[in-house]
Amino acid sequence: MRIFLLFSLLISAQVFGQADPGDGTTGPCTGATITSGLAVYNCTTLTISAGTYNFPPSPAPVVRVKVQGAVTIASGVVLNLSGEDGVADATENQAGALGGAGADDGGGNIAGPTDPAAGGATQGGSSISCGGGGGGGGFTDVGDNGSLCVGSAGGTGGATHDISVLFRGGFGGAPGGLGEFFNPFETGTGGGGGGAIWISAGGDITMNGSIDVSGGKGGPGISDSGGGGGGSGGAIRIQSLGSITNNAIFNFAGGTGGAGDAPGARGGDGSVGVYEFEDADNVIQGVGTGAIGNGADSSETFHSSISCGAVKMKDDQDLLFQMAFGFGLIVLISRIRGRFRRSA
Repeated sequence: MRIFLLFSLLISAQVFGQADPGDGTTGPCTGATITSGLAVYNCTTLTISAGTYNFPPSPAPVVRVKVQGAVTIASGVVLNLSGEDGVADATENQAGALGGAGADDGGGNIAGPTDPAAGGATQGGSSISCGGGGGGGGFTDVGDNGSLCVGSAGGTGGATHDISVLFRGGFGGAPGGLGEFFNPFETGTGGGGGGAIWISAGGDITMNGSIDVSGGKGGPGISDSGGGGGGSGGAIRIQSLGSITNNAIFNFAGGTGGAGDAPGARGGDGSVGVYEFEDADNVIQGVGTGAIGNGADSSETFHSSISCGAVKMKDDQDLLFQMAFGFGLIVLISRIRGRFRRSA
């Protein structure tokens, strides 16, 4: 009994070890509850029925749901935290596309020639002949650089981000470069970053439907200008002190770069996002579960919590160390007590 209790405490520390934000709503939660835009939801249970649930875009906070009991996400559920697509606008200043909840927006042409994206992606170069493509948003990987054209360099892709340091959504792409007499309204704007959702439960989690944290596409260039960079995919974290059964589809693809208006160049693609699973036995149940995220159009299939590609598991070595340390501590205490009794 003591071993089981200590093991449970160690698992609890592993699952809920990262600092949480402040209090939010309490009681049973539904899909309608968690789309209201609060920072944190403290739920006794979470049950989401079939339907599409659109979460508020940035500057809405990361969606953080803490559940005491079980989580059930039904078939036919769509949880949409995707970033918006960039645009091209030849008539007015245009902001970059909005990111999903907890993510950054793409870069726009406000105050021409540029409103830079966050996360290090830079605008494509500009010249009288053509504009380079904007850099893609970074996240799991560095965002792709924008393509170059004669006289204009492509923008630089954004840097990587580690969600174990700060759990957040993706980064936006940068705008394309200017061409044809440097008209500030002709560049493609950057796509928004994909959002972030974190669900942790004391009970079992059963997931169907889909969760979309994909990045937005970069906008196309006009009149020899470059296309905007795509936003990066965002983050999904699912943690349970019980078991996880997953038959959901996760879309965490980075957005594709926008096309340049030739000879204007294409924007860079945004980085793929990431999803994490963690439960008591570190084995995710569910056959045929899938994910979309290795590039904008490819997919992969996994059957357990140990997988390759863009699946990011918590460090198993840390968990094994905690378990071994706890077991060793129990053995040490037992031996000390035995010696004390014999000496008595």
